[in-house]
Amino acid sequence: MTSKERLEMLQHYMKVAIVRLSQDTPSARAEAAGWRHNAGREIGEDPVLYGKFLLEFPSELQPKDGSLSPEMRAAWLSLTLYVLSGKLQKEGISLGMAVAGSDQRRQNAHARLFVVESTPYLAELGDPLRAVIQMVSSNPLRTSIDYVRLSSDLAVWDQDRLRVIRRWESDAANAAGKEKTKN
Repeated sequence: MTSKERLEMLQHYMKVAIVRLSQDTPSARAEAAGWRHNAGREIGEDPVLYGKFLLEFPSELQPKDGSLSPEMRAAWLSLTLYVLSGKLQKEGISLGMAVAGSDQRRQNAHARLFVVESTPYLAELGDPLRAVIQMVSSNPLRTSIDYVRLSSDLAVWDQDRLRVIRRWESDAANAAGKEKTKN
């Protein structure tokens, strides 16, 4: 399977999971509570949530040896961040654009994004990304991001981190430039 096909499968899974979690049903609220409760914990610490995740996650993206694929880590982290953001999802808005749109806290958000960018491994990104998402989500304008896109960015983080960072920085600069021309 090509890397493009793997990313497409991940994106499809994320879209379905986000739709499911965004529903106003008891099961969706319970699942979202499970994701919130597990924020900051290792993947698999909650056997119920992890079991549900494994059943729904594409088997083609799960290594046969039981280890975690980059796509699994990316989906787990992205869904956790989605729920922690208050389930705010906006297609096409990268993490860089969201940071640029975080208004008066922009400098602090950029500093937190720098910590994310200097983290070389996907497995270590949880805490720095949570801090950025909390900063962006606490903004009165409540900037949303595209968690499907974020999962794709994170899935290639270990191999192609610099390309992802350049795109986030370009998105941030473009968004900041558009904001200046509005004022």
